[in-house]
Amino acid sequence: MILLTVLFLLLGFGSLTQAAESPHTKILLHGHQEVKKGLGTAGWLILADVQNGGKALSVAGLRYNSPAKHWWIEVMGGAVVGKNALGVTDKMWLIDIRFSPPPLGKHFTHWTNVEWVDLPKLSAGRYYLYYQVDVNLPLGLGKVGLETENTFKPGKDSLSFGPHLVLAVSKNMKIATAYQWHRKFEGNQWWFRTVIDL
Repeated sequence: MILLTVLFLLLGFGSLTQAAESPHTKILLHGHQEVKKGLGTAGWLILADVQNGGKALSVAGLRYNSPAKHWWIEVMGGAVVGKNALGVTDKMWLIDIRFSPPPLGKHFTHWTNVEWVDLPKLSAGRYYLYYQVDVNLPLGLGKVGLETENTFKPGKDSLSFGPHLVLAVSKNMKIATAYQWHRKFEGNQWWFRTVIDL
């Protein structure tokens, strides 16, 4: 565990000496309500790079939670709104699935997010995949692990991989930092995220 934390610090902060874009930010607000025996509703409001105009994603739908086996899944629909390459505000409909499988043993957790964006354009749509695997830090301080965040779209796909550190500020709030290695045409990226469970 200590080795992974040191590895994150060496790889991430050491990469500051390399060419990388200015930090990216993401604010994630999440809420869910159980209705009956693990079945309920869920929703997310995600604001990405708001300091640069950025994009907003809003989704809502159904959630199933299995407390006995420690896993949950959310299947939602919604839209992402933001400025396109021409500076014009654009809205794209999407299907969003978030899945937290049972833990990988006592200390390891993982979860994934899959999105199908721009639904009417079946052949020219975008597909988003995020996956992370973590080791829990002692005393409930947070997690350290690896992530991959990818967008598959017409033209060149956006692919990334890197370490991240998640710190639990409170029961309902976490802050995270991640350094993502991208292909040369994109440039590597720092991400700072705030996650709030309402």
